Amino acid sequence: MQLGEVTRDDGGVLGHLGCERAEIGATVTSQAHDDFDARRIAECLEEAVVEEDAEVGCGAAARLGRGAEIIAIGHARTLAQICKYVNPAFRQPALAAPPANGAAGFDMRRRIGLDAVQVIKGIRDRMGHFDGQVVWITGGGSGIGRALAMEFAHQGADVAVSGRRSERLEEVVAGLRGLGRRAFAVACDVGDDANVGAAVASVIAQLGRLDVAVANAGFSVMGRLEKLSEAEWQHQIDTNVLGVVRTIRHALPELRKTRGRMVLIGSVSGQLCIPSSSAYSASKFAVRAIGLTLAQELSGSGVTCTTIHPGFVESEISKVDNQGRFHDDRKDMRPQALMWTAQRAAKSMMWAIRKRKREYVFTVHGKIGAWLGRHASGFIHLAMTRGRK
Repeated sequence: MQLGEVTRDDGGVLGHLGCERAEIGATVTSQAHDDFDARRIAECLEEAVVEEDAEVGCGAAARLGRGAEIIAIGHARTLAQICKYVNPAFRQPALAAPPANGAAGFDMRRRIGLDAVQVIKGIRDRMGHFDGQVVWITGGGSGIGRALAMEFAHQGADVAVSGRRSERLEEVVAGLRGLGRRAFAVACDVGDDANVGAAVASVIAQLGRLDVAVANAGFSVMGRLEKLSEAEWQHQIDTNVLGVVRTIRHALPELRKTRGRMVLIGSVSGQLCIPSSSAYSASKFAVRAIGLTLAQELSGSGVTCTTIHPGFVESEISKVDNQGRFHDDRKDMRPQALMWTAQRAAKSMMWAIRKRKREYVFTVHGKIGAWLGRHASGFIHLAMTRGRK
């Protein structure tokens, strides 16, 4: 059920709620105060997403996530009833009742403004920013991919996760379903173009649409450049670069239908070079170039591309060797004191995804490293080579 307009015809005391967009277009009319049904209105409002940049003014106008607008002009108790349903803990501010005839002196702006804020808070408490949307995440069985899947589910999305380790994917799916969301796993090797295409088709068949595609699958080839084989280089580029390209190519036609979001997971290593990381850094430099180019090419289409560059985040990337094989006993040599948990990282990334940011670098040390890599490469060179003969 969707909300278009709610009115009351008893002298305009109840007021008016309006939504501009046609997709929130059905009309519900209540002709008398006794017929007013706050529960029905609240159910309608739950279909929209309240953004952080909500504006509340004299008309209690609040921007909603899909471009709709709710405008309340009238009796404060109208909004209070909605507040009470969407947020049971709501208590209406103790303000004097307005004169029956609407005489001068009643501070309508103050009354409506205060209650409209409660409406916004109440709706936000009961729903997520991605309510009803469908998300597909490659590399969704562990680390950042798994944490993002859970965070999207908390934000109201149905989630499909892809990867090569089916047992890990099923664990994630069980967790997602435990949150009350639709979820399923689809085996997918991003190194195989037909495999990626089949995965997207499976998402559409199972969940009906695609609103967010997250190209997260990847691994790290490490070693001095002169000692890395051509096969290792090919595997790194095929997974981290061409895998992203394949994900984009197959996801974009569906994202255009929903004016959705393409998300690429890069790395601070795509802006900062250190010894033994030539292959991995080259792949992530390429991801950044792909993301920034795609953002320009998609401009005006309704689809956006967000490229995210994490700093040190806990994951299993160090447990995968240069051939892409997983070793549970391998030690993570990255500085543990600087490590963010995957859950903390996912919450930070969700902000950038929701806001459709073009590029986002996170963790404090990640921001510093990225800045130095872009603007002070000479300093990085000296730091990495100091003391060597």
